[in-house]
Amino acid sequence: MSATTALLIGAYGTYKVSDTFFEQERYPLRVEYEIVDACVNSSARALLSKSYVKKKEICLCALEATSRTVSYREMQNDPAVFTSAFKNNVSSCN
Repeated sequence: MSATTALLIGAYGTYKVSDTFFEQERYPLRVEYEIVDACVNSSARALLSKSYVKKKEICLCALEATSRTVSYREMQNDPAVFTSAFKNNVSSCN
């Protein structure tokens, strides 16, 4: 019984440590919204509903992929790195 208890405590401890130290930091919600909004509305022309949904999916995919490789701090320090990665990810999500 004590070995099982120790195993469970160890597993829970590992989960909490990885959750605390390795959780990916997200961009602030306002920043995420502005990025997606700018991406979706970049053409400044009316889109059919189906086209709007597709474009939104591409923009969300690109933001998700970019945020995995470019931290919010990196984006603030060098916006060009973010822009380049985002454009590449838009192409790959398309």
